Amino acid sequence: VTDVGEGVDASWTGRRVWAFTGLSGAYAEQAVVAVEDILPLPDGLTCVDAVTLGGSGVAAHFALDRARLAPGETVLVRGAAGSIGITA
Repeated sequence: VTDVGEGVDASWTGRRVWAFTGLSGAYAEQAVVAVEDILPLPDGLTCVDAVTLGGSGVAAHFALDRARLAPGETVLVRGAAGSIGITA
């Protein structure tokens, strides 16, 4: 993250993140995205490994976000041996 917009916590600056860019912009060196569309990358995760989040990671994140789970609720992940289930 090189800069943040108004109302966004400045602690994001300098952090490595994965960003959902929508239908375009995935090959850009830089993109403008909403803070809701970024995930912080753990220090041990390489950029090469982080790229895989674009497929199964997006599907898992989208499904869990759409479920609108409340704190303390659980979810059954069917097919947990697949890439989407593992990511979820």
